Amino acid sequence: YKFIWKYEDENINLPKNVIVRKWLPQQDLLAHPNVKLFISHCGLLSTHEAVYHNTPMLCLPIFADQPKQSEVMQEAGRGRFLSWISLTEQNIVDTITDLMENPSYQKKVSAISKAFKDQPETPLQRAVFWTEYVIRHKGAPHLQSPEKQLTWIQLLHLDIILFLYLALYLVYQIVKRCIAACCRGTTKSIKKKKTA
Repeated sequence: YKFIWKYEDENINLPKNVIVRKWLPQQDLLAHPNVKLFISHCGLLSTHEAVYHNTPMLCLPIFADQPKQSEVMQEAGRGRFLSWISLTEQNIVDTITDLMENPSYQKKVSAISKAFKDQPETPLQRAVFWTEYVIRHKGAPHLQSPEKQLTWIQLLHLDIILFLYLALYLVYQIVKRCIAACCRGTTKSIKKKKTA
């Protein structure tokens, strides 16, 4: 197999079947018919691009949405994922071999890719429609977020923060006074015992 790897240092010593570049046009690469597998962290956009371009994935998730996206890809049969904890050379080789030689991954990715592309209009037509829609409806206020109507105090949740602060302060004062009353009562009973 040949590998194309996006990596910051292009001057590393690797086998001839590995091409290293600082920047690569991911969409163009995935769209190329000779690309058979995409090894990625499996973020949402990378996953969508791979599915759109009909490319199975080997997912190596790091954080945030990546582990969930990786699980979805594996459960749907559109790829596999490896945990960094269990990552070994043999594990990587076996997984790549499985993804390249088992046609079920390509078949499942092809099915969802067709569904992705089956749209009633092109993205440009959709953008033109919604631009004209907003113009026709004078800004389309009915589509705007209700958040736009909030005051800055509500938007920053300062009203909630103030309420919680006051509630915590009230609880603190009550507990403080109860402890003080208990201590005074204990001190008085100790003094009475000493004087008696």
